[in-house]
Amino acid sequence: MRHTGMVAALGAALVLGGCFGAHGRGDDADGGPLGDGGLVADCAAASAAPEGAPCVTGLHCDDLGSCGPSTTIRCVDGRIRRMSRICSPPPPHVRDCEEYSHYAGGTAFCHADEFVGCTLDEGDCCFTRIRCESGIVVEERTCGDCVDDTCPGYAPPPPEHPMCTSSVACEGFPCVPPGTPRACGICRPAEHQCEVDGDCGPGSFCVERAASCLCDGSTQRVCEIDCRTAESDPCAAGERCGSDGRCRALSCEGEWTCGVNLRCTPGADAETDAHGCSRVACDTAADCDCGACIDGLCYDGPGTCEPPVP
Repeated sequence: MRHTGMVAALGAALVLGGCFGAHGRGDDADGGPLGDGGLVADCAAASAAPEGAPCVTGLHCDDLGSCGPSTTIRCVDGRIRRMSRICSPPPPHVRDCEEYSHYAGGTAFCHADEFVGCTLDEGDCCFTRIRCESGIVVEERTCGDCVDDTCPGYAPPPPEHPMCTSSVACEGFPCVPPGTPRACGICRPAEHQCEVDGDCGPGSFCVERAASCLCDGSTQRVCEIDCRTAESDPCAAGERCGSDGRCRALSCEGEWTCGVNLRCTPGADAETDAHGCSRVACDTAADCDCGACIDGLCYDGPGTCEPPVP
């Protein structure tokens, strides 16, 4: 004879086995007559007894197997009842935002090492970031303080990069403004082709050019041809060939006009570009010509959360 303690043991086994319900027959059509003194008292007799046969209270027989065709036999209100297990299928794991968009079953599960997240632009400077966190797909909606949303010519980033207006929202990564290079990881040594003009060939000069992620400064010295004698103009956009044969950036105090969210401030303490233009400082997007305020400076639109360059 099994005791009532086995009921609790079965309940625990059902939970551990992934079973979430059971069903059985509710009729007594095949129940044996009571009063003959023959009560089913053990599992061997219960397996051969008909549905509804009289039984000893507390009888509970179960093979504790996996969910499927196996049957649990219990004595309910003095009658044998057979119950087939009902099992809930394991929840699906979605792999990306497209699969998630078709999922309508409550909590969506995922594997962090394979889930491809995304950021959805909802307009009005609001974005929803979808990612896998602790095995569950989560949505995080953020809204910036944009006024005109973006400036003309702003190119939205790829959807796999979360948008941002502050590095605080990037979970340890920098918020990279549009049109600017990613932050540097491991620096690289500068590659100086020359130190003085004499190190270059005839008709060439030793000039400094900006370079990113250098360990020792922000420029490299390279040899460039005399722009006065070159077969084609070697000067970059925004530069002009000088009377000394060197390409020089046009100054915002002369022939160059600073763009939106930029001001002509040559010689100022603020960081300027080669033309003498510096970015407008801001507290909110309302301080900008258009676009977004990112970490205190105005840009054409929201930036993206991106890890540093390896």
